[in-house]
Amino acid sequence: MKETRIPVRIEDLAPLATELCIQYKNNKSDFEDYSTDFTTSYATDLEAKITTVEKTFSSSVIIGELALISKKLKDKLLSARPLITRIEGNVKNLEGKLNVAASKFDFIGIRKSINGSDSEGFNSKVTTLVKLCENNKAALESKGVKPEHIELLRQIVVDVKAISIEHINKNNDKENFVKENNALFLSLWKDCTLTQVA
Repeated sequence: MKETRIPVRIEDLAPLATELCIQYKNNKSDFEDYSTDFTTSYATDLEAKITTVEKTFSSSVIIGELALISKKLKDKLLSARPLITRIEGNVKNLEGKLNVAASKFDFIGIRKSINGSDSEGFNSKVTTLVKLCENNKAALESKGVKPEHIELLRQIVVDVKAISIEHINKNNDKENFVKENNALFLSLWKDCTLTQVA
């Protein structure tokens, strides 16, 4: 049987349900007039489900760990920016004196990958950038690009790969956590959709 998924981030479920519960309480008579699904115990039952979901999350460190890994990945990607800017300025100053056009270094693509936290795209583009820098080493060094700048970029790629693997593994843990608690989450989501429709 196919597993049903809810269309919101699982960590946003309890806050969403809490907001809908407040709306329900503020308009209780309207809801009760709308449908017999809104029994006298509806608010109490909904609050109990919200509490259970919140306790389930607070007892799991996975979501917090995943957020920390995501931040570590973003910080590592951002650490490449000063190096990219320095190299880009020198590449532009050497336009026509390199063995490829400056556009082949794809600084725009690298920035998009950094801004979008696209670790795979970042690694691919920066690996190409490092290779192009090595192929144009003498020209770039004449403008002030040092071998340690290129080495730092190479190390950032290695670090981003390692953090990405850590992120994938923790995301798998989160998926298992969601599967284990799927019935609980779906029950609360059903109440959310019922309240939203009304």
